[in-house]
Amino acid sequence: MSRVFTSSSLNFLEATGNIAVSTPYMTLAAFVKDDNTGGYQRTFASLGSAGSGGSYRRWINTRQTAGVAEANVEGGPSLYGGSNAVPNNTWTLVVLRAIASVDGTLWSLWAGNTKKTETLSGVNGIVSGSSNVVIGQTPSGSNTFKGKVAHTFVFTRGLTDAEINSIASGSSPSSLDPTGRYAYYPMDGASLVNEWEADSGVGNLIVNGTVANDDADNPTVDAVVLDPAVTTTDTIAPGAIVTVTCSNFTTYPTSVSLLDSSDVERLSLTLTQVAGDEHTFTIPAAPSADASVQLMKDGPITLKFIGGEG
Repeated sequence: MSRVFTSSSLNFLEATGNIAVSTPYMTLAAFVKDDNTGGYQRTFASLGSAGSGGSYRRWINTRQTAGVAEANVEGGPSLYGGSNAVPNNTWTLVVLRAIASVDGTLWSLWAGNTKKTETLSGVNGIVSGSSNVVIGQTPSGSNTFKGKVAHTFVFTRGLTDAEINSIASGSSPSSLDPTGRYAYYPMDGASLVNEWEADSGVGNLIVNGTVANDDADNPTVDAVVLDPAVTTTDTIAPGAIVTVTCSNFTTYPTSVSLLDSSDVERLSLTLTQVAGDEHTFTIPAAPSADASVQLMKDGPITLKFIGGEG
């Protein structure tokens, strides 16, 4: 569930899009695992039109100095996250965000769940125009990245501090308020699809050159991942999209019951097939009080699948 980049301008991922929104604010983010080799500036996620004459570019980097995060806005600020923001060979969420301020646009750079730096600028976060999502280098083909990238996403609004913290702590971007969804590339398995294509019309990532897939090395982003007939001590939050692997079924179930330690059903939810054995169900944003007591505390939760055959 990650992609491996080799610091070559020939090897990158790109999806074309056209942003036409009424708000100038934005969020660009990705989980990154930097091996601290390659060029001086190493761009792992960027947004803007392609080619040497491209414009509207915003990008987030690591730097040759160990553990440094950096973000750049064309015609606007550069944000320098300081040392130890992105530890070497450690999955870290890095976020570039632009929100409204009485004095202009407030730009912030996050690493993990910590805001590293912010500054005011008159430059808007997103403008209408051709805005491709490029992973592994800048839109103009420079600052190639060496390391691994996963779960890259773009909103045409500035996420709140609480939303950024929730993603850094393991929540899926799809569990957030859907307003402003533009692109989300989980990079699950061999797939490079945009989970939010129905919201924005932005298509899938296209491989340029060679970008390897590494299913064994990925950040934990889904709220919780379970196998059939097992229990978990993970907390399942309201609004979470839960992934389950139904590998022991000859006929897939259609719903799932969440049982407490006394085998009392607390919640019954529709189970939807995503691909193959992978299914999902969604915890309501505001579950009943009884369900909330069970779901929001640490403790074993048993899944009971309904409608399938083993």
